[in-house]
Amino acid sequence: MIKTELSEEAKEFLRSVEKFYIWWDDGERDYQRIAAQVMNFEDYEDNMKLLKLAGKEYLKELIKNAKPGWFTKYSWGYWHYILDLSSRYEDIPPLPRRIIDGIKL
Repeated sequence: MIKTELSEEAKEFLRSVEKFYIWWDDGERDYQRIAAQVMNFEDYEDNMKLLKLAGKEYLKELIKNAKPGWFTKYSWGYWHYILDLSSRYEDIPPLPRRIIDGIKL
């Protein structure tokens, strides 16, 4: 669960890019999921705008609470470095994984 609140400006930005990054879902708006998609797609301008508007603390919490499938290995490592969560490749934790019947997928 993310405790850091998003500013209205950050929410407005995420609403403006939602259909581009979450094209498959017309359901309930999930700012965490939209932000994760922005981070995962690696569009530099959108990423820097998200970082500026949401702030490092929000994005750190998002990474720490990410669900399986939200990030690629590359974007996972990139954001751990950018957010000062890991300074070396060896220190980056594994991606979140699904576990079904005790089997990691």
